[in-house]
Amino acid sequence: MSSWTLQGKKAIITGGTKGIGKAIVDEFVGLGAEVLAVARDLSLAEKNPGAQYLEGDVTDPIFREQLLYTATKQWGMVHVLVNNVGTNVRKKFIEYSEEEYRRLFETNLFAMMALTQSMHDLLLKSGNGSVINVGLFNSGGTT
Repeated sequence: MSSWTLQGKKAIITGGTKGIGKAIVDEFVGLGAEVLAVARDLSLAEKNPGAQYLEGDVTDPIFREQLLYTATKQWGMVHVLVNNVGTNVRKKFIEYSEEEYRRLFETNLFAMMALTQSMHDLLLKSGNGSVINVGLFNSGGTT
C-alpha cells in the first residue's frame, strides 16, 4: 500500500478524457485529489465519477478565462496544473501545411504557456503549486 496521497489537493488536468490525460485524472482521483478535467468534447468522454469536467478549448482565450474563473470561485487556489492537451498531424513533417504547423504550435505550446500564466496566482496561493507539462513528439520522420 502506498503512502503517497493527494488528499485535499486541487488539480486541473487538460485533455483529461482520453489516453494519458484520462489515466492522470483516474490516478489523481484515486490518490484523493479534487480534479477539474478539461476537454474540447465531453459527449463521448469516459468520465471518472470522482472528477468534475469542463468542456472547452484551451486555445480559446475566452475559455481560459472561464477556466480561471471556475477554479478561482470553486477553490481559490490550484495545487497542480497538468498541461496535457495536445494534437498531432499524422504525416511526414515535410508535408505539413503552414496552417497545420501553426495549429500544432497554438495547441501544444502557446495554449500551454497562456494557461500556465493565467493560473500563476492560483498556483502561488496553494503555497506549493506544481505545473506538469506532457509533451507530444511526432516521430514520423522528415522524408
